[in-house]
Amino acid sequence: MKKLRSVIHASLATLAIISTTALHAEQPAQIPLPKIERKSMLNGMQVLFLDAEGDRSPFLLMIQNGAAFDPVDKWGVTYLMTRIPVDKWGVTCLMTRMLMDQLAEADYLSEFQTKGIQVHATTDWDAIFIEGSAPPQELEFALQTLGEILARPKFDQDVFDRLRAELVEELKKLDRDPEFQSETLFTSRIFQENPYGHPVRGTVKTVSNLYLRDVLIQARRLLLPNGWVQEKSLPFTFRQATPPSEPQIALLNAPVDGKCFVRWGYLGVEKSSRDYLTFKVLEQYLTLAMPDWAQEVQDANHIRGYAQCVARRMPGFLQISIETQPKYAPAYVGKFLSAMDRLRTGPIDEKRFNEAKSLVLQEFVKSLADPEARIREILTSELYGVGLGFIPTFPLRLERVTPEVFQRAVSEQFPDKSYVAVIVSPGADMDSRLGQFGRVEVLN
Repeated sequence: MKKLRSVIHASLATLAIISTTALHAEQPAQIPLPKIERKSMLNGMQVLFLDAEGDRSPFLLMIQNGAAFDPVDKWGVTYLMTRIPVDKWGVTCLMTRMLMDQLAEADYLSEFQTKGIQVHATTDWDAIFIEGSAPPQELEFALQTLGEILARPKFDQDVFDRLRAELVEELKKLDRDPEFQSETLFTSRIFQENPYGHPVRGTVKTVSNLYLRDVLIQARRLLLPNGWVQEKSLPFTFRQATPPSEPQIALLNAPVDGKCFVRWGYLGVEKSSRDYLTFKVLEQYLTLAMPDWAQEVQDANHIRGYAQCVARRMPGFLQISIETQPKYAPAYVGKFLSAMDRLRTGPIDEKRFNEAKSLVLQEFVKSLADPEARIREILTSELYGVGLGFIPTFPLRLERVTPEVFQRAVSEQFPDKSYVAVIVSPGADMDSRLGQFGRVEVLN
């Protein structure tokens, strides 16, 4: 979303408190934005205020560096840091866990509960979010407390050991989940060596190899006030993701109780791309098509699946995910391919296209009715380089997505041979049935 002009252009850590006033779900010509004011706290944290109403003041702190900045082979360190605080291909994840643990262990959490303050943290690839809400009279206490923890984090060895062990056990359980297996395999193939191809929480191997010093280094890079006053967030210096030149089909043989998980898709675009809204329409268009696929493939009008268009600072991805029976998996891959071929060459189902556009607008306006979601839309405007004006002009921009623009974007961005397909399924003959679409790599 677009730049917050003079409001947040200089800070790595930005915090906002916004109104709980809901936006209406009609289709406005423009979406109104509240008046924004700014205040700097003593520890260097930037606070954005929007007119608050009601008995609670939602807030969100966004640190504009996330799990994508985990050092190589340290995935999960940021996630763990914000649980206690710790991270490193898992280091950012671990860092986040440590921060939240510090809040609890220092008796702040019990005081927060007494005062009616709610807070939680999440780690994304591009940012760390610490969000919650408080009664208006307790807001200053909540922000000052969080500011103190972030400015002077404590990283104890015992806490680190405990939270690292907890995260490793979580990851071991996830590694046995076929749906999670399909997700991690898909993103790794889509992004290759790009950091987006690694799990935010890291892997069992990378988290097990983390040390407390990894957390300390990551906290110094991402959290301390001398970073918050820089003009820009840490630069991306990663290997850029590139689409494959030929189909990438991976089959993971796994016992999944007669179920099969199919993921299929393409490398996408940055959120600042002119085609971003086009692909949000594509996301809904493909979702609306799924019941027809189910009827054609297995004579059923229901299906467990979804289409998803994810966009971030760097290219995101288009993904279709379906849970089905193993015998139907190749047929669904064929449906995906034929659907994209029709979108490239036409004709486009205009009724479905218009319904998809309407759903995109409804989803966006509905999300802004939620205070925390509205904060994220505003604060990530600078992060994703789309500008603050993206929000009020969303309906106009969406209206400019015509069938011709839609077809041009699909043809340019999603060549017919650049897709990735991942199937997690039992069945020894699956590779031969998938071979009609390209070379299949069988994994065990």
